Amino acid sequence: MTTYQDVPILMQNRLLAKLAPDELKRLHPHLEIVSLSLGQVIISPNEPISFVYFPINSLLSVVTVMENGSTVESGCIGREGMAGVSILLDTNTTPMQTLAQIPGQAVRVKASIIRQAFDTGGSLHKLLHRYIHTFRTYALTGNGLCELP
Repeated sequence: MTTYQDVPILMQNRLLAKLAPDELKRLHPHLEIVSLSLGQVIISPNEPISFVYFPINSLLSVVTVMENGSTVESGCIGREGMAGVSILLDTNTTPMQTLAQIPGQAVRVKASIIRQAFDTGGSLHKLLHRYIHTFRTYALTGNGLCELP
């Protein structure tokens, strides 16, 4: 759980910084600042997503793990975003793996709490809808460009 002294740290994540004050106040008791180490897997493929992460000064990679164990990066998540968006799309798993590419801090919150807050509407709902659209668009565009001759 975070304290009110942690609010300036929380505001370093752009999604959290744009939340309406009353929504941030409701979420605040459920937010936890965690340290992520290099290569730490925070979301595993095809396993339930227990937590979502809002990077503060860390950088997360979303990768596809191939059958031979090699990985292909599908996207990066920095302080502009959130890892674990699949829980907002009526699924509790993802075929992707998310890991810390650059170690640092992130805000962690139970997926069920974010899903509940998302379902009530408000600024969190709007922000995360826009973020999902933007993240998926960039991921698809980037992967599509890799296929160009």
